[in-house]
Amino acid sequence: KLWDAEDTAPDVDPYMLYTFLFGSEKFDDYIGRLAATTEARVGGDTKVGLDQAKLLQRRRVTRLALKLADRLSKWAEDDLPLVAKAQWMAEAEILTDASYGVQLVHVIGKAYSISAMQFLGSLESGIGMPSIKQWAQRQVQSLQSQGAT
Repeated sequence: KLWDAEDTAPDVDPYMLYTFLFGSEKFDDYIGRLAATTEARVGGDTKVGLDQAKLLQRRRVTRLALKLADRLSKWAEDDLPLVAKAQWMAEAEILTDASYGVQLVHVIGKAYSISAMQFLGSLESGIGMPSIKQWAQRQVQSLQSQGAT
């Protein structure tokens, strides 16, 4: 028993609990500040309307896109693929040290990959419409070859 019934439960900072469970702010440059993080920071005392939530989401996505473009510029514009890969590997190593770090890195990678495929397959991308079925089949084969069936 950690405390008596007469005692009150210890005060727990919701943000610290979230940080402990989900790996701190190390992933902010990849997923942004999620609603759960914001709520944990303010202790759940604030209500956000739907329009405000949509605006916050659009801002979050824009910030993440700019950060991704910056990270990819070494590869695409500066023509330094080995430097870019080394930097990405170093960042991944740091991220995997967080709580659930390895799992989060894999999930974020998959989410970015799916988002890229959705964009490249859209008419808005100007690239055309590749076969989503073929892409999905390759993804299944890849997962099966990794033993993640």
